[in-house]
Amino acid sequence: MRRIFQLVFIWLIIFAGLGQSQNLYVPTDFPTIQSAIDAAVNGDIIIVAPSTYCETINFLGKTITVKSSGEPHKTFISGNISSGSVVSFVNGETSKSVIDGFTILGGTGTSISDVNSGGGIFCQNSSPIIKNCIILSNNVGLGTGGGIACYDSSPTIAKCKIINNSAQYGGGIYCVNESSPVIANTIIAQNDLGLYGSGVYCDSGSSPYISKCTIADNNNGVYCSENSNATINNSIIWNNGDDLYGCSATYSCIEEDDAGIGNIHSNPLFNGNEWIKVTVCMITRGGGIGTRIVWAQNTDYHLRYNSPCIDAGDPSSFENEPLPNGGRIDMGAYGNTPEATRSISLVGDITEDGEVDFEDIYLLAEQWLQPPDNPLADVAPIPADGIVNFLDFSLLAENWMKE
Repeated sequence: MRRIFQLVFIWLIIFAGLGQSQNLYVPTDFPTIQSAIDAAVNGDIIIVAPSTYCETINFLGKTITVKSSGEPHKTFISGNISSGSVVSFVNGETSKSVIDGFTILGGTGTSISDVNSGGGIFCQNSSPIIKNCIILSNNVGLGTGGGIACYDSSPTIAKCKIINNSAQYGGGIYCVNESSPVIANTIIAQNDLGLYGSGVYCDSGSSPYISKCTIADNNNGVYCSENSNATINNSIIWNNGDDLYGCSATYSCIEEDDAGIGNIHSNPLFNGNEWIKVTVCMITRGGGIGTRIVWAQNTDYHLRYNSPCIDAGDPSSFENEPLPNGGRIDMGAYGNTPEATRSISLVGDITEDGEVDFEDIYLLAEQWLQPPDNPLADVAPIPADGIVNFLDFSLLAENWMKE
């Protein structure tokens, strides 16, 4: 009897081990991302080292996570002129299928209904999670969804940058056949070519939920047709050919005078001075795959310190914004994130008690002529110069005993 119990115990250990997820490493364990996906089982996590991977990948319906071990701008999945879609979700993937932390570029789309669709990411009958990705410089020509295409799909797209993609319909994102993606804290910018909705295009009963996004510098913003409608809030929709068509927004900054609760129409004042440097694959004359460098300019859509979009969103959650945060969410892609622009506080109120007094002088003196432990002690100029000095003291004196 004792031996039987021992055998049962051993079998239980074996089966428990079989049920545990594993980490698969690229390129340590597998030379390519797709070879790791092929070997993975549900629940596995594929961890990809920073590099440029000249390949296209298909999740094959598996509930796995494919994530970069580095920053998105250091880990590239790059297609080429004959690549098709760089990433495909076409086998009923759910929210348990996740891609996280890549730059996805150089795709030309999947052929569907005689056009190419989904240059960067193609979703069909699937609802994966796409997060922390840069979807850049994909081109489907006269097709649909230069960056992402959703057919009968409702993916979650979070904390992404969808920039400089091209398509006839939906240069950034294309939604069709009752697709309902959730798009949050995402920048959709500088997408072009399309006559309609080069930011987001919605067709055939689709209803995306767009929250805390920045949709700017596209040929068009959000375009809804054929019984489609988008729910938009806490977003910035600016400098597009037509910001909104067939839909409306609330608590958003819109260049055109679109009505809506809490909407404003003032220049959001972006920083606008960041560049993205990426390495993409290309087919060389000799038939091999080479690489080249591509730059995307003016991609910093953080808000300047004096932007009217700071503390202008709806009275919703704001606890993830750095102090001082004004007790209200910022509009745009960085709303309710640690990257939100600080609210302008009372200059010299280092203790943040609403008054410039002796406690503030004490803290200023404590950090005199050195980089401050408390960033609010570096009163001037804006932005701060990194040291506490006479300029900071003079500004504090100007606001002495103010509340």
